[in-house]
Amino acid sequence: MRRDTLRTFATSPVAGDPGSRHLVVAVLAATTTIGVLLAVIHADRRAIMLAFAGVQAACLVLALCGILLPARIAAPLSGLVIFGLFIVRDYGLHDLAIFGLPVVIVGAGLVTGRWGTLAYGFACVCLLASLGLREAARGAGAPYPLSRLVDYGAAALAVALVAILQWLVMGRLNENIRRARRSEEEQRAASERLREATAAREALIAELAAKNTELERFTYTVSHDLKAPLITIQSFAGYLAEDAAAADAARLDADVARITQAGERMRRLLDDLLELSRIGRIANPHADVAFADIAREAVEAVDGRIRARGVEVRVADGLPVVRGDRTRLVEVVQNLADNAVKFMGAQEHPVVEIGARATGETGRATLFVRDNGIGIEPELAERVFGLFAKLDASSEGTGIGLALVRRIVEVHGGKIWIESAGRGSGSAFLFTLPLAAAGGTAC
Repeated sequence: MRRDTLRTFATSPVAGDPGSRHLVVAVLAATTTIGVLLAVIHADRRAIMLAFAGVQAACLVLALCGILLPARIAAPLSGLVIFGLFIVRDYGLHDLAIFGLPVVIVGAGLVTGRWGTLAYGFACVCLLASLGLREAARGAGAPYPLSRLVDYGAAALAVALVAILQWLVMGRLNENIRRARRSEEEQRAASERLREATAAREALIAELAAKNTELERFTYTVSHDLKAPLITIQSFAGYLAEDAAAADAARLDADVARITQAGERMRRLLDDLLELSRIGRIANPHADVAFADIAREAVEAVDGRIRARGVEVRVADGLPVVRGDRTRLVEVVQNLADNAVKFMGAQEHPVVEIGARATGETGRATLFVRDNGIGIEPELAERVFGLFAKLDASSEGTGIGLALVRRIVEVHGGKIWIESAGRGSGSAFLFTLPLAAAGGTAC
């Protein structure tokens, strides 16, 4: 309880308010001025009043420098001492002292807070009581005037009433200040929540707009790429009747072959689209896996194409251990390696390198698949990740492979980009993945 009281005294809303310094400075400036004026008016008390004004002025200077503690202690204490000396010097109550003690209580309350009011009020009452007893003791043996006792009693009662009233007023003031602060904090919090909600909403709108644009592009691309084999099937299906009527077996076989090829292409398109849609929904448990094992498994999956093209594959030593969906990560490297071999061009000594690059990103590894193939123009580097994007329309594949790669990397919380100086300079596909110690997100 005592500790709570001291904490309340030290952090009183009035005394601890950000505007407290201005309040203390105003009180000290007023008391300094009063001390000087009283020194001018009362020549017989000039030394005492100048001392009082000097103490207040010194505290004022400290307060202006931001040092408030001495002012909160010395300013009301000096007033209590000065007006006590008045009573002692005049051997009794004096109108200036009677007026001064309530002023001390008020000033103490303003600079020290609510509990300072009670402390100095109690001190003033004790001072009056001790001085009254002292005066009575000095007149021992002589009848002590009842009026003097009434004077001291009335003064003590007035001082006590002032202290109690100010304590109550400051209590109400402190409560109002606390309510105002709470209201201000709640308004600030509400404003912050509103600001955050507005930013989530704007971000959501932007995301939805991007998704809508992507969906429109996806719908157009899918319809366009699926329409081509359907047109082929429809056209050559019509030729079948003509070939059958003409008994042209060779043309009939050719038409059937074209229809079969178109159907197979449509099947591959639909399979790739289904695979792309599964990423992020159907996942294998994440685990720590050596990237060297991922690279080795991916290279083995495209070994036939690698051997057919005579490509040298180099897997760097000291590859990191990453965390993720092993099956999906093998798909990433497999697609990138297959893409590198596919677009090697007429390179006499084709080479594909799989390795890691130092990065300043904590908890993430930067991996790469690099080739010395045909390269890509920098302005087209982002386009290749688009759905059904094929820079060479005559090349095999559905154009979904790199879109699939980017989706897998992004679901792992990473990013992927291309570095290439242009045609004939080779390409490097770089991507980031979480290190084993950092964990990762669900694929």
